[in-house]
Amino acid sequence: NGKPLRFFHFSGFDTGAHHNEMQRVIDYNQKNRDSVLLSALYKRRLMENGQKQVENIPYKYRDYSNGEFISNLERKILHLKRDLYNIFPNPFMVADGSCYYKWVREVYGPYIEKSRRKQIARKISYKKTLNLLFPPSTARGQWLRKMRRAITGVMKIEAK
Repeated sequence: NGKPLRFFHFSGFDTGAHHNEMQRVIDYNQKNRDSVLLSALYKRRLMENGQKQVENIPYKYRDYSNGEFISNLERKILHLKRDLYNIFPNPFMVADGSCYYKWVREVYGPYIEKSRRKQIARKISYKKTLNLLFPPSTARGQWLRKMRRAITGVMKIEAK
């Protein structure tokens, strides 16, 4: 049809974070309103294919084998110092002997703890800000209305 092909990435769909990005796309250009239809179709397909059964499975690499949360800084150190993979082939496995978990705390201890506290504080602050700007009942109502309209639109498109 001569129009540019656009891709829409559904990152953060499980958490609902993609709605914020989608709204920015629409705010940037009102011609992108069909992205709401695309999102509704994607959500419907996820539900049809068992999303409810898998959505609460925790991310495998969120925690060390001892159950302790892996901070962004710990991930960044591992990413930047690639040679650590030779020393610690399974960096998230906590062992009695030498392991990445112990090493990173030994070398970067205070920074790791600060990073973890900051990450948790940032998440709490982000949620408080969202709730202040968009009270849950209001935001939920707006998105429910948008999603209902979008789902109705998808059903019309699929019926054609």
